[in-house]
Amino acid sequence: MPLQMGMVEAVGSEESYYIQLRKDYRKRLDILKKGFDEMEIPYLAPEGGYFLLVDFSGFGWKDDFDFTKYITEHIGVSARPLSGFYSNETLTKQSVWLRFAFCKEEEVLKEAIERFKKIKWQQC
Repeated sequence: MPLQMGMVEAVGSEESYYIQLRKDYRKRLDILKKGFDEMEIPYLAPEGGYFLLVDFSGFGWKDDFDFTKYITEHIGVSARPLSGFYSNETLTKQSVWLRFAFCKEEEVLKEAIERFKKIKWQQC
């Protein structure tokens, strides 16, 4: 479907579609929040959007790009290092914040949390 047609369809959607979408995204966000709460890993939840910012600064890593590479290679979970969105002066070099999209299927999010639970944090 061409982009213009998709936009027209989205604008013409019933309000109930957006209400359900908001509920679905809230449920997906809650999956990640609950998982990180259980592991006692701090995060910042969005007031809008579909990214959860998670703080791995307390796990011994000094570079968020290295940590992102580690989790991708060792547990198969992808994230974006937050420092890529800011100038070097904005974040300290010891800050390891990652951005996780929760606009995924619920099962994918649950599996990501289970994979995080298997990390040997002391080895990081």
